[in-house]
Amino acid sequence: MLIKKYILIIAILFISSFEQYTFASSLPVGFENAFELNETKIKIKNLDGSFSQSMVFSVSFNTIQLDSENKKTVKQFREYLKINNVSEKYEEQIISDLIYGVKSVDLCTGSIKGCQLSPETYEFIYDYNDKVLYFYVSPDLLSYKNVNEEKKYHSSESEKNGLINSFDLYASSYYQQDAVVSLNDRATLGLPYGYLRGDVNLNNSEDSSQIYEAAYHLDFDAYTLKMGYFKYDPNINSTDFLNSTALFSQNSIIFASSENLLIGNKNSNKVLNIYAAKTGRIHVYRDDRLIYQRNSSEGQNTINYADLPYGRYKVKVDVLSSGKVINSQIYNVYNNRNDSLAEGGIDFSLSAGLLSDQRFEDDLDNQNVDNSTYTKGLVSYQWIDSLLLGAGGIISQEGNSTTIGASYSWLETGLETEIVYDMFKDAEHLNINMNILGLNISYETLETDTLEDGTLAHYLYGKRDYIRGLINYSYSFGGGKSLYTTYSHIKYSSEDGFDLDNEDAQNFVSIGYSSPFIASSNLNLNLDYTDTSDDLTFNILWSIPLSENLEVSTGTTTSKSEVTQFITNIRKDNIIDSDSFHTEAELSNVYNRSQDDMYQEARASASGRTQYATMNMSAYASNNDNSMGVSGGFSSTQIITKDDIYITSKESLSYAVIDIEDNNVNEMVQNDAKGYLSLNKNDSRTNKKIIYKDEAVIPLSEYDEYAVKFDAESVDLYNSGEHQLKVFSHPGTVATMSPKVNRVVSFITSFNDLSEKPVNDVLCVGDGCLNVSEIADGIYRITVLDGIDFELTSNSNSCLLPYEFTTTNQMNFGENYCLPLANSNEELELIDIDDSKLKAIFLGAYEQSSEVEGAIENLKSVGYRVIEKRVGNLKAIYIAQIPSKIKELLAESKDSIQKFKLLSKNNYSAENISFPVALLN
Repeated sequence: MLIKKYILIIAILFISSFEQYTFASSLPVGFENAFELNETKIKIKNLDGSFSQSMVFSVSFNTIQLDSENKKTVKQFREYLKINNVSEKYEEQIISDLIYGVKSVDLCTGSIKGCQLSPETYEFIYDYNDKVLYFYVSPDLLSYKNVNEEKKYHSSESEKNGLINSFDLYASSYYQQDAVVSLNDRATLGLPYGYLRGDVNLNNSEDSSQIYEAAYHLDFDAYTLKMGYFKYDPNINSTDFLNSTALFSQNSIIFASSENLLIGNKNSNKVLNIYAAKTGRIHVYRDDRLIYQRNSSEGQNTINYADLPYGRYKVKVDVLSSGKVINSQIYNVYNNRNDSLAEGGIDFSLSAGLLSDQRFEDDLDNQNVDNSTYTKGLVSYQWIDSLLLGAGGIISQEGNSTTIGASYSWLETGLETEIVYDMFKDAEHLNINMNILGLNISYETLETDTLEDGTLAHYLYGKRDYIRGLINYSYSFGGGKSLYTTYSHIKYSSEDGFDLDNEDAQNFVSIGYSSPFIASSNLNLNLDYTDTSDDLTFNILWSIPLSENLEVSTGTTTSKSEVTQFITNIRKDNIIDSDSFHTEAELSNVYNRSQDDMYQEARASASGRTQYATMNMSAYASNNDNSMGVSGGFSSTQIITKDDIYITSKESLSYAVIDIEDNNVNEMVQNDAKGYLSLNKNDSRTNKKIIYKDEAVIPLSEYDEYAVKFDAESVDLYNSGEHQLKVFSHPGTVATMSPKVNRVVSFITSFNDLSEKPVNDVLCVGDGCLNVSEIADGIYRITVLDGIDFELTSNSNSCLLPYEFTTTNQMNFGENYCLPLANSNEELELIDIDDSKLKAIFLGAYEQSSEVEGAIENLKSVGYRVIEKRVGNLKAIYIAQIPSKIKELLAESKDSIQKFKLLSKNNYSAENISFPVALLN
């Protein structure tokens, strides 16, 4: 039995020794160093084809290992696995395998970049030449919870938040009119759960400043919760269409279903068509609040719904010229951002609270309903894909109401229609809207049985019964030809009766046609009729371009079959050559036939956008009553985080901020490209651009998932900071990414030792190090970061690069040395010089001078052997002698050596390389 044990032990030892011998003997001769583990910065390929940031691993030609003590790399690799949606239950296994060490198996033929693998679990393949680790994984190891395939809704938690404040400042001053100053300010404060929202208007009109919203909002799973004050019903879900045009000021708590946290929200944009007979301004009012304004040109103008607040409401659009309103129209706006319900889906909204005072334009006095309690419930049902049904009601101290409605869309024809009917105890309200092939029809009516104040119908829709109708049609013929028609009908009840048939109605008709005309000119025709004054007005405007920036126009206005006005204008664009601002000036000659008067007007306007704000201004002067005036607007958004403040002209409820730390030390490269920024929204690329400045503020649409990636390598820079972020954009989200970019400098140099033998095993230590590769015996290609400190060493010797470069080709630093730099007499180096073993001491680096040459000759006369090695314009000087004599000589010449060291230079080796210096000197 004992003999068998000995035989077993001997067999095991023999097999072990044989395996070691076999492995050692299988290594290619001369490439043994390639199979030694060394710390190296590498990148890992993401599953989507992009690459991770650089991480430090211990790698050889065919092995990669993760150092468990390197907490930074372990954390970076965990983040890499999360970004690539590797299931958490496999994270520890993969990390443990890497800590133990993973061999890169040869599973690919040809280029590794084109390799396609389908492993049973996962596989790593390391590209030794390009320092890239390729990661292949089975779909079974992936978890899609980060891309919303395993969970339906995003988390309600927001990790990256800030304060976002946007304001619009409007000001105007016209002849014989009071100056107007109006400030709209909207603030959103992102919280870990939910956000605070405030909206206020301040102006210089007496007692007209108002708060429009002050509330807390929280989205969680398939629901939303809102608490606070709302001037208007907030947008929530598909039940919004049941709110019709009601004005419903409230202090309330609202609980509702919501798809905010579900990817796939949709909205659509429409336009309002407005005709302006003269150059001027367009002002859009919601109730008494100015919500939009801009400069206008003669002829047809449009306002995109994207520039207007979300919701269903009425707006009044004023067209101004010379500070006077020349046209005013009422439009119904249907600018919803409803979540799309699947067939059979249901939305609901429940609210309770206190009603708040409000005023309608046609009210005789305020209704005192402050602190009246109410409860409200709405529900909508998607019966089929094209038909949404809804119902609900209000119970309040002012009365009760029942609401039913339907919204129908026929995609094949473009038909969209909504019908909402409100029934009260003493009133009825009906609202119908239809849109098909450019034709928009709206009809709204309120009929009540009482004139008493305080009824719920009066609170929601005003104190006077009315009928409002609007038909609007626009059509483009192509080739610059377009037609629009508008018909509106408004009828109000008297203040002491209800019979609408006996009241005067207001009817307005407007027809416009625009078309190219002779000599590259453009012709605008417009016909307006209103029955309140039985006035038919016909306008002709003919615009003739004289050059790219100069235009002449002439127009005439006919009223009641008589020509009443002639206008001739000359307008010049781009008065100031600017990429940021559009400027124009105009001179007009006006003949008013009805007053037999001729006068002249001058106008100037400018509008544009900078990085920080949007601005517009218009000024005019007229010799008609010596009138003049000026108006303008200024808008900006401020983003405040715990670390910084950012200002932008692009308003949004959430942002991504790229705050680049540019470590390039030379000012010549400060304004160069910093990198490529790519923005993916809901897994679809939406934007890619080059970043030139150290700061980029990117507006995000709320409730969408974004992936932001910063690529510095594409512009030959190296990013040692953050290079990507993923964020779901809650309102108040401010996600910051902080890349740290440096220019990459590569140069070639050779290193010898004191014995003039090539040096092997050169290492780079420091933040500036990227790569050191030996391309021949003692010749190295070294890659470092521009301006960042590094140190080159070999076997405890310092490998010196000259402090000032003198070679013609600055990217080839020529022949240099790895030298012992110990200055203490006790740390003498033992070196081989001409087959002799000598002890040597480093005295320093010196400039060429007669004083230095004299000191060297003095050292030689004492008995030292002086060794000189060139370091750029300097010489590194050593004294040496055989071990038995060196200590005696040092004792005898101590004072002269110390005096000689005083002549040495402190700066004799480059600790960093600056790209412009290396390129230009």
